Amino acid sequence: ACVVPWVDGAAQLPAARDTGRARAAVLAPLAAELDAGGSVALVDVGFLGWASGSDVLDLGGLTEPAIARAPGGHLDKEVPVGLLELRRPAQVLLHAARRPEIHGGQLRRLAGFGVERRLAASPAWFASTRPTGTCS
Repeated sequence: ACVVPWVDGAAQLPAARDTGRARAAVLAPLAAELDAGGSVALVDVGFLGWASGSDVLDLGGLTEPAIARAPGGHLDKEVPVGLLELRRPAQVLLHAARRPEIHGGQLRRLAGFGVERRLAASPAWFASTRPTGTCS
């Protein structure tokens, strides 16, 4: 019983290593575009936060106590608008399952996590911001 998990883990190691390499290859160009030394609000705080060197505001709440205590589950938090106003991230990175719909410089539809959709729809936060682009 003790050997089976170890053998299974050893068998999964190459796949896990390949996944990590693929993720780094895909995300490295995006990390380079983030404002190094600036600030960014996003859900995926791991690799992007580390590789970009940006000050990270974790919208999922894992590393941000005020968001962790906010209502909602991980990836579906109700981010306090006051916290966003206080931290004023230079960039907000939202991801989506499908290309976002942008009309007239306004984000109309986003197929992201609940916290991202709620933030994108927030008039208090996005009243003075505009989407600047999408990446694949």
